[in-house]
Amino acid sequence: MKKEKIKSKKVNKKSGRKQKLLMHAHLAKHEGYKYLFDCAVDGFFVSTRNGIYIDANKKSCKMLGRSLKGIVGKHFTELMTEEVRKEARKGHRELCKKGKTRGERIFLRKDGSLLYVDLKARQFNVGNRRYYISMIRDISKRKKYQWELEERNKSLNTLLEIDNILGSTQETDKALKLILDKTVKFTDSDAGSLVLVEGGNLVIKYMKGYRREDITPGVTFRKGIVKTAVENKESLYVPDTRKDKRVVKLVIPARSEVAIPLKVKGKVIGVLDLESKKVDNYSKFKPYLNLLTKHISMVIENSRLVDEVSDFNERLQDEVYQATKELRIKNLELQRLDQLKSDFVSSVSHELRTPLTSVAGYAKVLHRGKQGELTEDQKDSLNIIIEEAERLTRLINDVLDLSKLETGRIRFKLEKVNLVERLKQCVDVVKASAQESGIKLTLKTSKSLPLINGNNDLLGQVFMNLLSNALKFTDKGGFISILVRKKDGYLRTIVKDNGCGISNEMLPKLFNKFYQADMSMSRKHGGTGLGLPIVKHIVQIHKGNIVVESEVGKGSSFIIDLPLER
Repeated sequence: MKKEKIKSKKVNKKSGRKQKLLMHAHLAKHEGYKYLFDCAVDGFFVSTRNGIYIDANKKSCKMLGRSLKGIVGKHFTELMTEEVRKEARKGHRELCKKGKTRGERIFLRKDGSLLYVDLKARQFNVGNRRYYISMIRDISKRKKYQWELEERNKSLNTLLEIDNILGSTQETDKALKLILDKTVKFTDSDAGSLVLVEGGNLVIKYMKGYRREDITPGVTFRKGIVKTAVENKESLYVPDTRKDKRVVKLVIPARSEVAIPLKVKGKVIGVLDLESKKVDNYSKFKPYLNLLTKHISMVIENSRLVDEVSDFNERLQDEVYQATKELRIKNLELQRLDQLKSDFVSSVSHELRTPLTSVAGYAKVLHRGKQGELTEDQKDSLNIIIEEAERLTRLINDVLDLSKLETGRIRFKLEKVNLVERLKQCVDVVKASAQESGIKLTLKTSKSLPLINGNNDLLGQVFMNLLSNALKFTDKGGFISILVRKKDGYLRTIVKDNGCGISNEMLPKLFNKFYQADMSMSRKHGGTGLGLPIVKHIVQIHKGNIVVESEVGKGSSFIIDLPLER
């Protein structure tokens, strides 16, 4: 630089003017040179081999904010910033060697501002003298747009990194610390913190750039822009902290600060606070910080929801464990009570059945006149005793059967059953009663029906029960039909009558123990109220299903589906 200044001094005004006149005298031979030189839309300089400016057009003077006298006589490096002087000297050496050069340069305007240009330079000769003409084009706006684009790319890359952090870790503390680190670095901040609302207080949870001896996590904010941002639910950008009384200085000598509330569904859950030693550091980051705080809010809210779900799962597990424990105890108690009930039923049934057998036996002996002649009234009385004893015996048997079915204590053997043959046997049993009552009894079956797995005696009990009920509740001249056919992997049996029918209100209770659809009919025809519950249990242990369709005054249909043999 000293050599360049010495050379600059040697080229005094007289010498510079002489070279300029010689050059113009040569160029004047070319018509319109001076006109084009001064009217050009780009800036032009003419310099010597040593890099001393000897001429400049009006545009270049305007671009640099300097007069012609402020340019002529200066070395080209004197009008450039320190950063580009090395690159400019390299370009000048290339120009001297190859006769041309090109590149971006940064000139220094008179007011100290920077001028970014695209420079092109070529060599030309005047007599034996060598000169260089340089053209400069202002690219300051382009550079500005380029920097803005680079800044946006940098911001987007930061946001992508934060997204990757969110996707790659499920540890909330780790994720928030990494996000805060990235944010502080991205915004050129000197310090930053994440402040969360806990129990109505603003508590510092994560921080970056502060010394732990100066400020520690857990400190609460009672004033300052952080408190104001929460109260107003709006972001606060302070370009110059010296001019804003709301700023509370903590440790670093911050010149600009920003506090952005973290919101979830309109509710503030925390604040992102950043500090910088630069004035107005955060204006350019506004859109990115607003987007970033949404990500942070999402992480915090998701963490809160995960904690809630985790707590709920723990409570649920405890409650399920306690409930299961209580249920197990109650279940054991129920099993004990059920065993007591079964033992009681068996004992009582045995104690009742023995005297009932004796009562019925002696009544029959008396009825036959073995102990002497009886009057008709006496015979009628004995008939009543015999019928009631038999009814009580059936009731006891039904109670025992149902108890065994309910507790799974009934023992039976599965075998291949020809259901049609079993139904024919049941029809033969009740045929005489049907004829006596004037009821038509029919059995219709499809050809070549397959066998089913079941117990012949239990299935006989099912259909005898249904046929007996149908005979009880069907008037003289009525009919009972039995239809057997295949249906979707099952053997379907329909026992249908045109008796008195059952109302819709009664149907749901039909299979309840001791329930009878019409108590007056029960008194007329007898019955224990246990037949249909027994039927349902037997069908279920055969993995079948039973449903009832009925209409008052038109009759009923009992539909039984039993699985085919597999």
